[in-house]
Amino acid sequence: MNTNRARAHVPQALVAVGHNSNNEKHTEVHESTPNFLDIEILYFVNRASAEKEQLTLYNLRKLLRDNFHQWRSFGTLHPHLQSLERDGLIRGRVLPSEKSQGLAPKRTYKITALGKRTFSEELGSAHKIDTAMWKTQRNGTKKSEKLKSKSELR
Repeated sequence: MNTNRARAHVPQALVAVGHNSNNEKHTEVHESTPNFLDIEILYFVNRASAEKEQLTLYNLRKLLRDNFHQWRSFGTLHPHLQSLERDGLIRGRVLPSEKSQGLAPKRTYKITALGKRTFSEELGSAHKIDTAMWKTQRNGTKKSEKLKSKSELR
């Protein structure tokens, strides 16, 4: 497998270089869940892309506040957007009208095909976790009910 090709589709933090038992250098690609904030960002970028709207850092901050009651600073959000863009999950572009008016450049974000796949996979993983937790909770409740009924019989 061409490891350089694999790296192009995996966030950089998920690629590790190491040595096997014969001291030969190899590259491992680790599957990992992105940061939860990254998933929330992908959600809003995906939604804006689907609705053909422009999503800026300012809009994203407002959406997180209004929908998830999260007050995130621009200094927190900007590195996440940069990382998602560097990893090929979103694509940013500077609005041309902003450049010509001498204003600070406003960057808009769209989701990529890789970003859509990643977002979909993460939603599937979250659903599996939710289902497993629900089953665990339900089974724990049943066990505690059995223990309670056994103690009442004594």
